[in-house]
Amino acid sequence: MATDTPRLEFTTTPKTGNGIPSLNTDVWRLVYGQALGGGQGTAAYLSHIQRFADLADYLQRNGDSAYQVSPGPDDNGYQAVATDGTATLHLGVSLEPLSRQDDPPVRGTATVRLSLPNPYQIVKYAEFGIVLGELPPQFILTQQVWRALMQPLLSRLTAFIREAVSRWLSVEPDDPAALGEALDDATGEAAEAVAEEAAEVEVEGEVVAELALVDLSAAFPPLAGLALLAAVPLLLAWLAKNFLLHLEITNMTELDIDVTVPYQDEGALTVQPKDSLVPQMGYATDAWGDKTTVRVAYQATFSAMNKSGYSGIGFVLWINPRNVEDQDVCAVISIPWLTDNGIWLGDPGDSPDWEQIYNDHSSSSGELHTQFGNRKLVVDLAIDALSGDNDEYHCVLGIRPI
Repeated sequence: MATDTPRLEFTTTPKTGNGIPSLNTDVWRLVYGQALGGGQGTAAYLSHIQRFADLADYLQRNGDSAYQVSPGPDDNGYQAVATDGTATLHLGVSLEPLSRQDDPPVRGTATVRLSLPNPYQIVKYAEFGIVLGELPPQFILTQQVWRALMQPLLSRLTAFIREAVSRWLSVEPDDPAALGEALDDATGEAAEAVAEEAAEVEVEGEVVAELALVDLSAAFPPLAGLALLAAVPLLLAWLAKNFLLHLEITNMTELDIDVTVPYQDEGALTVQPKDSLVPQMGYATDAWGDKTTVRVAYQATFSAMNKSGYSGIGFVLWINPRNVEDQDVCAVISIPWLTDNGIWLGDPGDSPDWEQIYNDHSSSSGELHTQFGNRKLVVDLAIDALSGDNDEYHCVLGIRPI
């Protein structure tokens, strides 16, 4: 490559919030409603979701050959599709036409879409913008060059997914409680490695520019959901740890809600969101400018594990809607070593003593589902079994408007 070849740099900007939200379709609402009922419905829903972990393993094993690349709709942009026969990953990159007012151009969208087939079709969706940095002196960005950039950008995005998944599935922290941080570190390392790879931009067989840098840091939050799903096989690898708990929280309200863990009695949170915010419901726009016809519901995923073969899992969740006073909710989840599991929802009060709340409400009520409401929210919490479920349990927590 000639030393005077212009170098182009891109950054990404987030459009969807943390994690990969689910499209709020009729099928998803039906399946999720069954999950909130507790018992088998809860187990079936989260077991179905965890098929995305099988897709992550497939992507690692097959590398570049896992993807089929083709032009986007109406020959606008490029898309790459990978499937293991059950779960499907769809990546799309589109660049809008150039405008003389663009300085620098901010004209692209990248999308990541994860889907599972009928009859339990679930679609998870994330997007981020593509921003071209300052142009090199005397470089003219033509429509031909702009269109030629799309395929290298898609290649860079698929390389990032491939590298990130490979690093996720090779993580071996000494302590399972460090898994979440290790996944974040692995994602950052993957982005740095891919960002620094050069790619030639060709127009009619002639190299006209070098794609020198793509800053993928904005892809961290939306792709965090995929990292958590890929982590499931890692959790199962610690066979000496007898209890596992998987928890999914969904915000179906018009409020931004913070979810934190203010008290932990037993066990370790092996995976949790990097940001406490679970955004309010909204719409998403794909790489070709088509807005979803249904809204997306944002979700947070947690996993926990006991620290020894003779201890359990127990913690308190704090559900705190932003810019709304005195409408907080707290949840207790308890997976004891000897007795039945317990779940509870309630009002934490003005000055909550989190340890006391846990002690007062961690015993089993014998129920697989509980509900609590205030003036703004209705919260449902369900667990798949009270005991004996192969020591791996699933909880679903849904937050709805009153």
